[in-house]
Amino acid sequence: MLHFLVHLVNESLFLLFITFATYSFGLFLYRKFNFTPIFHPVLVSSVLLYAFLQVAHVPIATYVKATNILVLLLPPVIVALALPIYENRLFLKRNLFIVITSIVAGSVTTAATGIGLCYLFGLNAYIKAMFVKAATTPIALSIGVQLGISMDLIIVYTVFCGFIGAVLGLPMLRMLRLHTKVGSGLALGTCSHAFGTMSALAESKKMAGFAATAFALNGFFVAVVVPLLFMAFS
Repeated sequence: MLHFLVHLVNESLFLLFITFATYSFGLFLYRKFNFTPIFHPVLVSSVLLYAFLQVAHVPIATYVKATNILVLLLPPVIVALALPIYENRLFLKRNLFIVITSIVAGSVTTAATGIGLCYLFGLNAYIKAMFVKAATTPIALSIGVQLGISMDLIIVYTVFCGFIGAVLGLPMLRMLRLHTKVGSGLALGTCSHAFGTMSALAESKKMAGFAATAFALNGFFVAVVVPLLFMAFS
């Protein structure tokens, strides 16, 4: 029994170490290559972790169980989203209606696009996950668990949505001739969450600040509205 516990602890610590190591390496590459989205630490660490698990023949279930302690960090992450809102409180007071309207419009459009594509291609089993993918991953996971939505689907959709927005967001905004730091930041934060915020940080701290504000407010909006929708139509 003691040998089993020691083995379990060692395995958990090792897999946690691999997780932090791959993420740190991804963060190093991201900074080294001037915040190029293809080197986003979440993407890099995901690819490296998957390759490691395949080569080492470690089942996904074993990895999830060993690193389950990281889930405990989700609530503090969600609470910390209040910080950018506080830092931009003066701007929000002066432009509250415009900011809220913009974020709600972006959130609804993001969800509606995914739901529409699911209906179009007959992927009805994935529709529920589309309701929460508009929020950042920690909030989406918190809502999804309560509503019985697959955590795997939520992670895939939110990360994919964020990554695509980080890669194509700024070029599309420039094509639309939207050059303001505030407008670009709100758009990136609403549609691409933390990915968009890190992409905005490559442009300016001001844009990143408003991107962080947008994805925080958008997360709160989704956290309130989506459960109410499920309750109303269940």
